[in-house]
Amino acid sequence: MRALAHIAAFAIVLLIGYLLITQGYHSFLLHTRSRFTAQALTFITLGFTTVGMIWATRRIP
Repeated sequence: MRALAHIAAFAIVLLIGYLLITQGYHSFLLHTRSRFTAQALTFITLGFTTVGMIWATRRIP
């Protein structure tokens, strides 16, 4: 069960990463008008997603 949770978490991180790069970056760029800030927000959001998935899968008994 834990292996399936890790596979699902990895897939979610990949999906969120793809959506952040294709849609989130452009949205951040339109709102901030700064490439550096948009890239930082994209990486920070992806980092929080990754940490959240790792935390959630470690809590599985």
